[in-house]
Amino acid sequence: MYKTVKTMVKKAEPLGWKVEKSDEGYFFSKPSPAGQDFNFETKGHSPQDVIDSILEVIQKFDCSEEAYLWLDNSGHGKNGAPYDMRDVYEDMEACVAMTQDLHTVLSGDEPRRGTGIPEGMTFNKDKIVMLPFTETYKGIGYEEEMVAIFHADKLTEKEAHDLVKRHGPNNRTDDRILFMTQKQYQTVFLTKK
Repeated sequence: MYKTVKTMVKKAEPLGWKVEKSDEGYFFSKPSPAGQDFNFETKGHSPQDVIDSILEVIQKFDCSEEAYLWLDNSGHGKNGAPYDMRDVYEDMEACVAMTQDLHTVLSGDEPRRGTGIPEGMTFNKDKIVMLPFTETYKGIGYEEEMVAIFHADKLTEKEAHDLVKRHGPNNRTDDRILFMTQKQYQTVFLTKK
């Protein structure tokens, strides 16, 4: 755990976040992939308060509601938002993903979460598709060989590619896909019991 927020904030800057102290806590801002101003304010002044506040932002963030705020009466983007409604929504999803990356780095977690299939999630081994990719964490010099695993009857390969492109292993919005390291995949799916 970080001793001071100032030390912790130095980890946010290489990820493209601007951080300023506020009366309530800290103000985090970063342009979205579409160039919109994305920001939030944390509560508290200790490192744990900041980390907890960022997690709360992630948990309460509603992509549909946020996208709606950037649409005009005809359903098109306004105030610098992308013109197409879908692009606005996808930009909001990207904001969640970059906030999840921030939380992961600041909380000191390993960039990868999980060690296998979450409890309650089942996979029919005959119908899964494995999509390999490399995840690179800019600013912290970490790269890992990953796989995205999905049911061929629940998700098309194009949809899976789109999820990998938009969220990578930080996907928490779609339970039809699971991300894990190559090693975890081999242990869970290829090891005979």
